[in-house]
Amino acid sequence: MTDQGTHLMDVVQWFTNAPPPKAAIGMGYVAKNTGAEHPEIFSSTLDHGKFLTTWELNYCNDFEGSWSSRFMGDQGTMRLDNAGFVVGKEQWKDNRTPFIREDAPVPIEPHVQNFLDCIKSRQQPNCPVEIAQRAVAGPHLANIAMSLGRQVRLADDLVTVSQCALCSLLFFSVRRSPPNSSSGASRAACPSTTPFRPPAASAATSSTGLSARYWS
Repeated sequence: MTDQGTHLMDVVQWFTNAPPPKAAIGMGYVAKNTGAEHPEIFSSTLDHGKFLTTWELNYCNDFEGSWSSRFMGDQGTMRLDNAGFVVGKEQWKDNRTPFIREDAPVPIEPHVQNFLDCIKSRQQPNCPVEIAQRAVAGPHLANIAMSLGRQVRLADDLVTVSQCALCSLLFFSVRRSPPNSSSGASRAACPSTTPFRPPAASAATSSTGLSARYWS
């Protein structure tokens, strides 16, 4: 998810002028790569506050050949992929013919050229490191959520991650005090007080056969 997912999350936040998601859930499983530490089937829902982004990844299927993103609102839907984009009106059942269609393949060369030019000029590239960090924050959050098996939340510093959204219910426990204790009860420490450090990446994963969808 932190490979192609970073690029697609960048587009989501760019088009919507939204900050990184504040919460995420994720799940996945190993379907064919026996012995792999990370799944090739993966899905996550990320909460941006005013809208949701749903990411689906399937390395075992190459339907439609590549990635695509869909922006779905109450007035219409835009589908964006390597070939260009189409826009359709709501209600879709009465407007099935797109009213905007643009064949505009996404070239790589201008992106590479901008980076090389900035090496020479020492100027900031079109996508500086701050934007890259904001783009990858959501995918990292989704991976952590999958690893922990629960919803996680991202702090305003875009680095600190809460290990649970319901700490007071899941991780705080009230227990009887020993006979010589002056207090009536005590609480166990909540794991979310320490920033979560995700496990190291595995070399068993691959980007071959990527078929990803964003629905926002």
